[in-house]
Amino acid sequence: MISNVILDSRGAEAELLKKVFHDEAANLSDEQWQIDLFKSPEAFLSYLASGPLIDMACVDVCQDEGAALLEAFRQRYGDVWLMVIADAAVSPMTYLKPSIMPGSLLLRPADAGRIRQVVREFIEAFLLRFRQQPPQKSFLVDSREGRVRIPYRQIIYFEAREKKIFVRAGSREYGFYDTMEHLQSVLSQQFVRCHRSFIINREKIEKIVLSKNMILAEGGLIVPVSRSYRAEMRNL
Repeated sequence: MISNVILDSRGAEAELLKKVFHDEAANLSDEQWQIDLFKSPEAFLSYLASGPLIDMACVDVCQDEGAALLEAFRQRYGDVWLMVIADAAVSPMTYLKPSIMPGSLLLRPADAGRIRQVVREFIEAFLLRFRQQPPQKSFLVDSREGRVRIPYRQIIYFEAREKKIFVRAGSREYGFYDTMEHLQSVLSQQFVRCHRSFIINREKIEKIVLSKNMILAEGGLIVPVSRSYRAEMRNL
């Protein structure tokens, strides 16, 4: 599944942009897509607070604080394929800089034909990168939602339960069939076993509390530590 988020407050134009993305995504790939439109920065930020997986984003910098919001977004989602929406009143120096690095630009005013052309080129470029993405940078899950690529840097932990493995990324979980032993053997040293049912991303650990046999992870999550892994957690 490929996730695309759009922040655009311009009513009918925003709806048109979302429709064009739906149409072109269906025409250009067999992947399952999720396209979410937000018409206010507040709604957009509320969505980001849940830590969703995002592959593509289209952000309008014409509104107040648009550039600042975009820079903050880029700091959190550095690998997202990004389209900037701007007009002639916005200086290119606002968004053409290393801290933002857009992959595409939709300059308004633009008619339906121009929007479709920009969106098509944007999706084509993304799909080329998506299909050539080195496997060591992401974990691939075949789930009911389709094939999902999860960047390793966004994974908090893997958990074994209900005869499956669940990978937790942000506020979402994706289930698949495997064993913890095999998973532990193929994951990099970025991931460490802390319990018979948990493998955690070292980079997501905020605090290890051995007196309570637990790890405090990103997002306020609590991961247990079993006796057999206490020594390793102490060393970590």
